[in-house]
Amino acid sequence: MTNGGFRPVAGLLLVALVLIVGVTLIVLIQAQDSSSPTTVRVDLTIRQDPTTGLFAFSPASIHVPAGAMVQVVVTNFDLAHHSVAPVFCNVTGTTGGMMEEMGGGMGSMMGQNLRGLSENSVSHTFTMESGGYDVNVPIPPAAASGSPSVTEFSFQSHGLSEASWSCESTSGTGPMPMMGSFESS
Repeated sequence: MTNGGFRPVAGLLLVALVLIVGVTLIVLIQAQDSSSPTTVRVDLTIRQDPTTGLFAFSPASIHVPAGAMVQVVVTNFDLAHHSVAPVFCNVTGTTGGMMEEMGGGMGSMMGQNLRGLSENSVSHTFTMESGGYDVNVPIPPAAASGSPSVTEFSFQSHGLSEASWSCESTSGTGPMPMMGSFESS
């Protein structure tokens, strides 16, 4: 037998090896991608409605892909502190049970991860207690200079779900409550 007979077999083995390695890499990459949820940033703003004089969240509807990590950034222009039940001063249901203050009314707290605020430091809340969610984040007021407070937090969305969220401060539960809808699909 000559060496020429082994070349086709060696070539086929090499092609099979390359295919096996390639398919394995594709499967590993897809598995890694599917284990890392999509992160969706949601920007909410609390501003005074010039027509009614009341403060409101904008936008009021949030829609994200099912299973997404939801990164929420709330920019609050309300200077006032509003009464809130003590339970709503604590952060719940967020990644790590934390919120981060990015600027504005908290001054010395800027850039820190917090588990809650004192009762006299709350302006509004982002509270979602429906659809299998139990998320609450107290939002501090804007600075006296008018610089807004900026609060950031994240939570994992469920599969297909619908929920409502609201502000639980006395400002948010008045004649025109501050509320909105959340949908993951």
